[in-house]
Amino acid sequence: MNSTIIFRACILAACILFSSTAFLIKAAVPTGPQTVEVTLITYYEDGDKAFEVNNEEILAMEDFWAKYQDWQLVDMSKGKVIFRTKTEEWSPLLELSGYSSSFY
Repeated sequence: MNSTIIFRACILAACILFSSTAFLIKAAVPTGPQTVEVTLITYYEDGDKAFEVNNEEILAMEDFWAKYQDWQLVDMSKGKVIFRTKTEEWSPLLELSGYSSSFY
């Protein structure tokens, strides 16, 4: 009799544990479009760097990664992604000052 009660208690505990774990896993997996803050850092030949911050809605992760395939991933956390790239051009500020990378 005691072994039957212990067995049923173990089965009940396992069911509760499984259902709560399944609920947590389902809650952790995002459904639908996700909005992330994307920071793009561009390093120029003259040592300057430019930052661009955008909020972007992600419908499919494959499309998101394809869009930034030429960028290097720096950091990724919940709701934020940082990419960087290096260009052989001079910074726009230096070109506004009258310098041009096309001369060199």
